[in-house]
Amino acid sequence: MADPTRNVPLRTVSAKQRSSFTELLAFGLTREALDAIMEMVTVMNVVENFIQGSLENADLLALSSMRDHARHRLWSLPTGEVLLGASGQFSLYECFRLGALMFAVSLFFPMPRSTGMPQELMQRIKQWIEQTDIALLSSLGVGRFFIWLLTLTGIAADCLPERQWFEEKLTDLLMLEGVSTWMEVESIAESFIWVQSACEEGAVKLWEKVAANLS
Repeated sequence: MADPTRNVPLRTVSAKQRSSFTELLAFGLTREALDAIMEMVTVMNVVENFIQGSLENADLLALSSMRDHARHRLWSLPTGEVLLGASGQFSLYECFRLGALMFAVSLFFPMPRSTGMPQELMQRIKQWIEQTDIALLSSLGVGRFFIWLLTLTGIAADCLPERQWFEEKLTDLLMLEGVSTWMEVESIAESFIWVQSACEEGAVKLWEKVAANLS
């Protein structure tokens, strides 16, 4: 059992983050997936506290064990195909799962592009989103989640063939959601999973391309 006196963050996970993910239960996110994602968010928060020097009674071995457990739990989630069968039906759940994995291989437990995993996830996210109309995503009330997903994956796709597709889809969704400033995009991203120190440079670069298409 984890020692509650070790790795105590002075700044905890925000209620806004918890609320943003909990709201997705109504759209297909399973409780198992929610718990796995929130565990990753919690560990990322502890890591950030450690980097910023605001972690009480730091224990690196325990922190490493926490990260490994969260990673294993996330990668053990069933795929959308397993839950829905091989019908090819658009699955919000699978987009949630792939988005969490995209964050994991980009920042939580980084995998270099040479492994092929980041690009494989990009292509799978693209494939699932293409199964529906972007306007439908907005009308369903999950536009904010997909702004985060397209932003995160767009950053990871920098200098890759998939980048233009993510830029175009993000532009379309921002127009539908009435989002027109970088501050709004950043606020949405931070309500899910976001590490400003690692994401901001790439996100601003992506935003500059998208903003030019919005004007």
